[in-house]
Amino acid sequence: MTMSLLGVKNRPIGVKVTIYNPNELCDSGIFLHLNYKTWEKDKTIYKKKKEGKYTHLPMIDDYHLDFILKKCGWDIIQNALLIDTNPRKMEVVGVRMVKGLSMTDHLENVVNPESIVKIFKDQDKF
Repeated sequence: MTMSLLGVKNRPIGVKVTIYNPNELCDSGIFLHLNYKTWEKDKTIYKKKKEGKYTHLPMIDDYHLDFILKKCGWDIIQNALLIDTNPRKMEVVGVRMVKGLSMTDHLENVVNPESIVKIFKDQDKF
């Protein structure tokens, strides 16, 4: 399974999740759209003076996404997916929603304060 944070013009646009089926030689997956303003860092609080050779990486430096996804976000997304693990047809069926499954959703519906607290409790980090 591959999970990727995608961006356009230095702004995140979503998370793509795919799984490769070697029997059929194809990918299946979902896309989680996001509102980049939700994840933006407050520039007055997070403005740091960088020393030495430093390349500004907007997707990492200007948004909280990198930190959240590394800490627990990727696990939360993986837990929200329904994956058909039949050896002959391995595929992502969809992301779990209140009313069923979907091939697309908003990242904020999957990775939110409630899901973050739940995964930390499940991992005994609280």
